[in-house]
Amino acid sequence: MKKTKFSEEQMIGAVKQLEAGRSARDLARELGISDQTLDNWRAKYSGLEVNEARRLRALEDENRRLKTMVADLSLDKEALKVVIRKKRLELVSARRDVAFVMTEFRSSERQACTLLDLDRSSHRYEARPDRNIELREQLIRLPGGRSMPSGYGLLRRAYNVALESSENVGAEFTVKPEPVCPKTVARDSW
Repeated sequence: MKKTKFSEEQMIGAVKQLEAGRSARDLARELGISDQTLDNWRAKYSGLEVNEARRLRALEDENRRLKTMVADLSLDKEALKVVIRKKRLELVSARRDVAFVMTEFRSSERQACTLLDLDRSSHRYEARPDRNIELREQLIRLPGGRSMPSGYGLLRRAYNVALESSENVGAEFTVKPEPVCPKTVARDSW
């Protein structure tokens, strides 16, 4: 809404001057406005006091805010009605539902995820390709037909396979560095 350079008190004062008998043309010329603006003020503020005008403004603002809330809630209700007809059993279908609400009802990702009770991180998640397939196969294929080792044997086998492979396909193994000062050295001062 366009902000005017006149306050409500000034507008009501001008309307009261008109009601007292002053000519509209002279008053409009003095205030630097057109006759139509003065007629609009008269239609809006005629018979009102300043405190009533403030109360009217507050009620109009509240009414505008409530109308937008009702519009948002009715849109959410429609989206839920459409989505609730389907049975959602998996995360994949939940993602589809969020995408559907975003496109059909032109809502944001945040609003659609909140509406369907889904975390935004779950909606955005994309599975990474498995880079350790070759390493797993090498771990399973043990030489000599022995069974799969467990505990330390499995770790040792994984370490050997990683060292043997040319690309170090799986997890990275680091060698522990030697301590800088040995534990046997006595402290010089306490």
